[in-house]
Amino acid sequence: MNDTSRLISELSESMKRGDLPPWRAESKLLDQGVKSPDHFFPAALARKAYVEDISGEAFSHLQVLEKPYIQPWQCPKDGIIHNLEAQEKDLTCTVCKSALTSYKGPLAGYAPLVASYVAGLEDYISYCGQITVRGAIDRSFVNLTAMGPGMSAIGLARGCFLVNRFGGAEVHVEPLARTARCMGYIFAKPETRDRAREVIEANLERITAAVNERLAKVGAKVGQVEFGTDNFGPDYFLYVCFYGDVPEYRAHGEISWAVGEAREITDFILNEARVEFNLSVIAQGYDGDFKPSPSNKRGRRVSAQVRIPVKTMEEFLEKPVDRFLAFIEMDRRGVEKLGWFFYTGMGAEIISGLYKATRINPRMPLTTCLERIYAFMDRGDLVYGVELPSVEAGVWSSIEGAVPPTGREVMRIMGITNTREFCANLAAQVLAGEFNLACEIVRGKLYSREVSRLY
Repeated sequence: MNDTSRLISELSESMKRGDLPPWRAESKLLDQGVKSPDHFFPAALARKAYVEDISGEAFSHLQVLEKPYIQPWQCPKDGIIHNLEAQEKDLTCTVCKSALTSYKGPLAGYAPLVASYVAGLEDYISYCGQITVRGAIDRSFVNLTAMGPGMSAIGLARGCFLVNRFGGAEVHVEPLARTARCMGYIFAKPETRDRAREVIEANLERITAAVNERLAKVGAKVGQVEFGTDNFGPDYFLYVCFYGDVPEYRAHGEISWAVGEAREITDFILNEARVEFNLSVIAQGYDGDFKPSPSNKRGRRVSAQVRIPVKTMEEFLEKPVDRFLAFIEMDRRGVEKLGWFFYTGMGAEIISGLYKATRINPRMPLTTCLERIYAFMDRGDLVYGVELPSVEAGVWSSIEGAVPPTGREVMRIMGITNTREFCANLAAQVLAGEFNLACEIVRGKLYSREVSRLY
């Protein structure tokens, strides 16, 4: 066994024993005398071996590159530092097109950029620790996200360690997700609109059956039909919104086609009843769609929380727990002052990272990144949690589109086998990342010159 293979084996075994946090592999190699940047590759391979061992899955489509790190370059004309992939061959300044020169500054500052890097040919796939969940789902997950090289992956891994230390994340996952599409009608008179609603309600069973026939292809069915009215100038509006209950798939394409067919049936029914309308459309605004609104009724609600005895929390913070609660409220009100309706921290970064890594929904909507953080006291414990009100996910390849091999491999390694597990893992990761961030800010461990970026 050569020296590199020996180092990789020793690091991996140390991770398995719990003696070495995986995100500190680079620092360990530097301590052992391996020169930068030669320490990056064996650290990544050691983490790869560790992740394969704890997950029981071998990497097939994901690849560990020989130089899995960021290389700094500098523009000689304006001094801008460009952090490029080590594989990058286009070494020109994106601003002035000058040829870049190798940056001669200290390389130590770049160690955190790759400290959780595992693999990835097209994207940076980061190892972000393991998280244990209980409640709606009882299991542990290996966390891989397309977080990219940076401090966020380390913070998330440390957050998972903290949450696990305090008993894991208690998760609640709604058994069904919702999808929606809305028919819209425009009338010249309010009386005609009222008559149209009566006719539609009288034939609603027939119309709903047509929607259900199409939704059955993805195991879904209509759970609710909602009527709404409005008017503007000479026009009187009627909304008829169908909400589908979905166990596994996203089903947005299917409900769109289903309600489109139902609109044609409804047009025929209204014409037969001699109810005149000026326009018949699919009214995309009312059903929520991809719009960030607290009234959005698409996706699946999921939440995760951790419970910590006050004494334990105060020993960890080295501050009274009410200071922590005051910080959460300070941030919540700050968000409120900006006009937003949920308190969100770094959750959107974690959410988008998991979506990108698993490829389960390449066009992830903004609504999926909605997040509400909460914290309160309960029977001598601090409860800290996150709620994701609108998670859109369907992990299976289906008529909605195939999940590519890299995404399927990431899910296999993570241990995700269905949509509810995806949601549970997502909420638990967001909880861990937010909890670590909040704790480190309150403890004064972030945004300070005195604190090493290497932790």
